[in-house]
Amino acid sequence: MYVLVNKIINLFASLTNSMKKNNHNSAVFRKMVKYQKSVRIPE
Repeated sequence: MYVLVNKIINLFASLTNSMKKNNHNSAVFRKMVKYQKSVRIPE
């Protein structure tokens, strides 16, 4: 389960990286960052 969440977060990270390169969708990027902060994975 945690591995799956990790893969999803990694996917979001790569998506946001391409968005930043295109220099748009900053609102989506902020939502992604907020989501990543809300998902804390226990070690």
